[in-house]
Amino acid sequence: MKKYMSKIYKVIISLMFIAPSAKAQSFNDIISLVLQNNSSLRAAKSEVEMGKEQGRVGLTLANPQVDVAYLFGSPRAEVNNRVDLNVSQEFDFATLSGNKRRVADAEALVLDRTLDETVRLLKQETVLLLTDITYYNKLLAELQRRKVLEDSLLAVYELRLKKGDVTVLDYNKTKLSVAQVAGQINKAKAERESKLVQLQGLAHSTTIFYNDTSYAVSSVILPENFDLWADANLQKAPLLRIEDQKIAVAKAQAKLVNSEMLPSFSLGYASELVKGSNYMGVSLGVQLPLWANRNKKKAAQKAQQAAADRKADMENQLQNQYRQLFVKAKTQMELAAEFKSVLRSIDNRILLEKALKTGQMTLTEYLLERKYYYENYDQWLEAEHGAMMALAELAVF
Repeated sequence: MKKYMSKIYKVIISLMFIAPSAKAQSFNDIISLVLQNNSSLRAAKSEVEMGKEQGRVGLTLANPQVDVAYLFGSPRAEVNNRVDLNVSQEFDFATLSGNKRRVADAEALVLDRTLDETVRLLKQETVLLLTDITYYNKLLAELQRRKVLEDSLLAVYELRLKKGDVTVLDYNKTKLSVAQVAGQINKAKAERESKLVQLQGLAHSTTIFYNDTSYAVSSVILPENFDLWADANLQKAPLLRIEDQKIAVAKAQAKLVNSEMLPSFSLGYASELVKGSNYMGVSLGVQLPLWANRNKKKAAQKAQQAAADRKADMENQLQNQYRQLFVKAKTQMELAAEFKSVLRSIDNRILLEKALKTGQMTLTEYLLERKYYYENYDQWLEAEHGAMMALAELAVF
C-alpha cells in the first residue's frame, strides 16, 4: 500500500509542473488575434467608412444651373429669332457657414464611437470565453489529480481482491469512484472544447489553444466602495461616449437649422441675343425661407432634449448594470476566499489515506469523507469562477 501511495504523490507532483503546449497562446495574444481576424468587426469597420462617405454627400453648394432658349420670331419676316442664355449659381448660408460639414463631422464621430462599442463587446466576449476556459483548465487539472488517486486506489484494491483481503463490494466501490471522476473529466472537456470552438470562431482560427490555469483578470483590483470605481471608470464607457456625441450632433443640427432659416441667394449671367440688338448682364436671385423650414427650429430643440434624456437614461442603466457586477464580484470573491480558507484548515487528505491504510476507517467512510472535501473544493472553484467572470465584464467596460 505504501508503495502505491508513493507513486500517487509522484504523479501528482509531476502533473503540477507539466509544461504548457507549444501551440498555446497567451491571453493578450489571443485577444489581439480576435480583434485582427474577426469578420464581423471587419464588416463593421467597412460599414462605418461607408456611413462616413454617405455623410459627406451634399456638403457642397448646389450645382450651377444653365438655361438656354432659342425662340423663333413670328412673323418671321418682321421679327428676328432670339437666343436666351442664363447661367446661375445658388449660395446658401448653411453650406457657406460650414454648418452642414459640422453636422457630418459630428455624425461621423457617432459612427466611430459606435465602432468603439463593437470592439469593446468583441473584446469582452473574448475575455469571458478565456475566463471560462481558464476555469475548465483549472477544473480539469484538479480532476486529473483525482483520477490518478482513483486509479491508484483501484489498482490497490484489485490486488487486495486477488489476495482475498477485501470483498468484491469494496472493489466495485473503487470502480464506481473511478467511473464517476472519468465522467466529470469528460463533461469538463466537452464544456472546455465548446468554449474553445467559440473562441476559435471569433478569431477565424482553428489553431488557438489556451492552457492557463491562472485567471488573467485576477489582477483587476476593485475598491471597497462602488462609487469610487464608478466615478473613475463609468464615464469612459463607449455607450456613454456615443450618447455624448449624439448630443453634439443635435447641437450641430440646431445651428444648421438656424442657418437654413436665412435667405439663400443666387448670382448669374443672363443674355438675350437678337439680331441687331443683344442684351447681357448680371442676374441676382433671393430665396426667402418662409414656409419650407417651418417648425424645424422647434424640432431641433426637442432633438437636443431627447439626446440629453437618452444619455441620462443610459448612464442610469449602465450604473445599475455595473453595480450588479461589482457586488457580484465582491460577494463571489469573499465566498471564494472563505471556501479556500476552510479547505486549507480541513485538508485532511493525508490523514484519510493513513486511516484507510491502517484500517482505522472503512472504504465507505473514506470515500464519503473525501467526497465532502471534493464538494467543497468544487464550490470554491465555482465561486472563484463567478467572481472572475464578473471581473472580466467590469474590466472591459
